[in-house]
Amino acid sequence: MPETDPPPDPCPNSVPALGATEQHILRWLSRANGKDIDPVQAHFNRAQAQVLLQRWHDALASLDAVIDLNPEHAQAHEMRLRLLSRLDKR
Repeated sequence: MPETDPPPDPCPNSVPALGATEQHILRWLSRANGKDIDPVQAHFNRAQAQVLLQRWHDALASLDAVIDLNPEHAQAHEMRLRLLSRLDKR
């Protein structure tokens, strides 16, 4: 299966502080559809990428989506707790 470029970013100015590589990674992780990866895993993968990029609030939003879709997702709860501790929001 040949690799294709990710679709264009619908909000190209949404992450101006990121370089082209980081934006490319986020677009790839954000484009998951039902055929490629389940939505819970897509949101969790995106949260992990956002943590690596130190986009803490975006990661929290992605983790909230994971927990909304699967309230028993232990890794999402754990990562969310660590982020909230980091942000001093507990």
